[in-house]
Amino acid sequence: MEFNEKRSNSTKIGIFLGIIFIQFSCNYSEVDCDEFSRESALFFNEFYIDNNEQKLDSALFYTNKSLDHCDKYKNFMSLRKLSILSEIHNYTKAIEFIETFEKNMFSDLPYYQKLLIERFNVMKSINDGDDYHRDKSLNKCISD
Repeated sequence: MEFNEKRSNSTKIGIFLGIIFIQFSCNYSEVDCDEFSRESALFFNEFYIDNNEQKLDSALFYTNKSLDHCDKYKNFMSLRKLSILSEIHNYTKAIEFIETFEKNMFSDLPYYQKLLIERFNVMKSINDGDDYHRDKSLNKCISD
């Protein structure tokens, strides 16, 4: 009797996971950029309400999905990703991400990419307690 119960539970779990996989596969074949943007914004805003960092993980997940599949949101979602990385204090990853920006991404602000990099260098230096590099990056921001 116990063996049959375990088998039937395993079968139920297998069927459940199969249905989820099929549903995910079907839903994912059609990319909904607006939905990715909404979900990203929802989780990001919820983080500010309850200060739950898991919400940032979810926001980052949807932001990355949008960046991977939705060119129409590329600039906006890139800035959101930087905001999320800033909140989780992952300044090195933010700098690496900024360095991947296309040169014409912010063509109306040609200095913007350099400014963002220096801004994250400042935040990283503050986080590391490195006053020398903080001041150096701040001065670079001002001079640029």
